[in-house]
Amino acid sequence: MEANMENHAEITLRSATAEDLEEIETLERKCFTDPWSLRSLQESLAEKNTGCIVAVRSGNILGYVLYGAVLDECEIYRIAVAKSGRRQRIGALLLKNLEEISKDHQIMRILLDVREKNEGARGFYASMGFSVDGVRKNFYQNPGDHAVLMSKVLK
Repeated sequence: MEANMENHAEITLRSATAEDLEEIETLERKCFTDPWSLRSLQESLAEKNTGCIVAVRSGNILGYVLYGAVLDECEIYRIAVAKSGRRQRIGALLLKNLEEISKDHQIMRILLDVREKNEGARGFYASMGFSVDGVRKNFYQNPGDHAVLMSKVLK
């Protein structure tokens, strides 16, 4: 799936490969206070029902979504977009692509959790059709925060 952005630079979405994991791990460290290690990413991607979609422009990974599927549900484990790729709908492209893949595999619902204090991400997910399902108190550390549980039913 390819999409042209406002700046007319081509974004390509594809499945991540083992060769992409170091670049994904670098993006993890830049985007999260609790980044996953290269080893954690390698182990996750090796799991049978886990996948990762990357958004690439000019050979550079600008964003990714790491997810796992069980029965008829898909859980987003990690999603990130590099600062240089923000406000260009890359996150929306990644989520839409994940929805298409999920529908192809008879997934009925996509789940995620997000830091309660991350109002920007919560607003983004709401704009993409996700609803709040509940809160897990004191779920996150470094820094501490509650997790807002969200989901989207696929039609």
